[in-house]
Amino acid sequence: MPAVQRSAPLQPQDLALTIAGTHIREPGERVWSGGFVQLLKEFGFSTEASRAALARLVQRNLLEREMDGRRALYTLTEHAVELLTRGDDRIFSFGRPETTGDVWTILWHAIPEGRRAERTRFATGLRFLGFGSVQDATWFAAHDREAAVTELATSLNLIDHISLFVGRMSDQVPPGLLVREAWDLAAVDDRYTRFVDDYGHLRRAGERRALSPKDAFVTRTLMLHQFRGFPFVDPELPAAVGGRPQLRKRVVALFDVVYAGLADAANAHFHEVAQPAFSRAAPAA
Repeated sequence: MPAVQRSAPLQPQDLALTIAGTHIREPGERVWSGGFVQLLKEFGFSTEASRAALARLVQRNLLEREMDGRRALYTLTEHAVELLTRGDDRIFSFGRPETTGDVWTILWHAIPEGRRAERTRFATGLRFLGFGSVQDATWFAAHDREAAVTELATSLNLIDHISLFVGRMSDQVPPGLLVREAWDLAAVDDRYTRFVDDYGHLRRAGERRALSPKDAFVTRTLMLHQFRGFPFVDPELPAAVGGRPQLRKRVVALFDVVYAGLADAANAHFHEVAQPAFSRAAPAA
């Protein structure tokens, strides 16, 4: 049976985008809507919720719907591919290599009250980059994030509303107080421990082979969904300032082995359910 997902509650839109981003990233790749709905149902979503999620992704310019005869198909938009590519760059570099904490980035912003939507998106992007905040407008990261923050602020047209500093912390005054105020490291450890509990047995090739293609697909998707949440909560601190690099390293290594090890079976299930021969007759969906 697939591992149980126990982090943030699954949302059908997020899950649909994760599935599409994993399996139909190449130009011209398409997925049959009825098969896409069936895949979402394997995670416990109703037909109605699944169809509503796909429609919403079309409205958000993340999926494009087209017809092939009587069959409705979905492809990723260019906008979605750009977002997914940036996300993958962060997710699949997370924890590699280990940070030294020698360089920190400090950000202060004064985003106008009338731009709350952009401010929310900016805050989400900062957390994804490993920032924590001690006040609404003051953020810290234990890395050189100058280029990433500049790109994020520019994309949201906020570059004129931020100030950015890159440098080292004092050698005489350790950043312990700052770390405690900005991040809940105990909660991060708990999430890592649950991840190892859920997927640790799948380090063994025999355990992976014992999964059916369907269970391999569900497990691999849920694991990616959980792993992609770690950059939002773990600032990747070195041990010298309270981080747990060895636990992070264990989780990253586990993810790499299992994600790659389940790929063939998961891909086979996806293609069987969501990419049947498009020339074959099928009811409209």
